[in-house]
Amino acid sequence: MNKKISLGLALALMFVITAVTFSITMIFSRQMFSTTVTNVSQREAMYDKLSEIDSYVRKNYYGTIDETTLNDYISMGYIAGLSDQYATYYSASQYAELQQENAGKLVGIGIRATRSESGFIQVTEVYPDSPAAEANIKAGDLIVKVNDIDVTADTYNDAISEIGGKAGTKLSLTVRSDNKDREISEITRRVVVTPTVYPKMIGTAGYIKIVDFNENTYDQFKKAVEDLIGNQGAQSLININKQISYKKDTLMM
Repeated sequence: MNKKISLGLALALMFVITAVTFSITMIFSRQMFSTTVTNVSQREAMYDKLSEIDSYVRKNYYGTIDETTLNDYISMGYIAGLSDQYATYYSASQYAELQQENAGKLVGIGIRATRSESGFIQVTEVYPDSPAAEANIKAGDLIVKVNDIDVTADTYNDAISEIGGKAGTKLSLTVRSDNKDREISEITRRVVVTPTVYPKMIGTAGYIKIVDFNENTYDQFKKAVEDLIGNQGAQSLININKQISYKKDTLMM
């Protein structure tokens, strides 16, 4: 049996639905407006505080302000203030280095190094086919002088910066091995492929350790397998994927 409603009741229902919809919309809009106003007020307070600090410093600071460095540190502080372990700010130069690292390449002499207890640059790894390898620098060696900088705890960071540079440029090093100093009068920086795959034989088994992944990892892994099986007679393979944790001040150069 079909039931019909009167025109008046239909209009009343439409009015009720419209009123409810309008009320919900108004409540949501007010909440959004309150949130927006709060966020704007907070941002204005933050900008005002930063502007006040900037104005005071520029009026009273007698040194020269490096605007690029200043802006990088402001941005770095903002990201640090999030307390998000997965958020990191990179300056233009740091981002370029990160891209280069992800590509599995670096410009330098081809070493991984850290600070020794005495403040020297201690070589922890020498990359194959690198300027450092050609200069017979070995893991465990200490770099005690870079160009005209005698490496100490106070000059360590300056010496590290001095090793970096553009491909094709040269530098000199004094390297200490077994308590004997050796001068390398000239070593040329160039693009070096960073190794991520480390193969070796364990009995009749080929052992392959992967410490990181970048654009070169596949080719390095393929070459390692071919060498272990084809040249060294490996009858089986062991593959270990292990992310290496280096000391905080370990650097690739």
